[in-house]
Amino acid sequence: GRYDEARALFLTAPRDCLGELHATRGALDLRGLIVPIARTAVRAALDDLGRRPEERQFGDDVSLLAPETGEVAILTGRGKSSGQASLRSAIVQLFKEEYPRLACFEDSEDPGRLVVDASSLLPESA
Repeated sequence: GRYDEARALFLTAPRDCLGELHATRGALDLRGLIVPIARTAVRAALDDLGRRPEERQFGDDVSLLAPETGEVAILTGRGKSSGQASLRSAIVQLFKEEYPRLACFEDSEDPGRLVVDASSLLPESA
């Protein structure tokens, strides 16, 4: 569907068209991205976590899971610059609508950082 098309475009588009996406160990940095691209980036990253390591699009050397905690941090910014507050709220809304079983919350020490709880990333028991 439309998500598959958006994901394919996101993963193959030149970074100068989309802006720079920074994925580092334990974090997905969305700061500076517009909301539709940031939403697609989050969907692609979560989809990637469900794939075998050799099939991942973000590369073998980058794990979005923090090694100490197994959490994923999503950096949206604190809202001091134009659009960052709306970016954070758009990502929170994305989790509520499309990933309700994933526990996503604002970091109490850094309001520009959302955290996806490690235990909610585990596959549900059959």
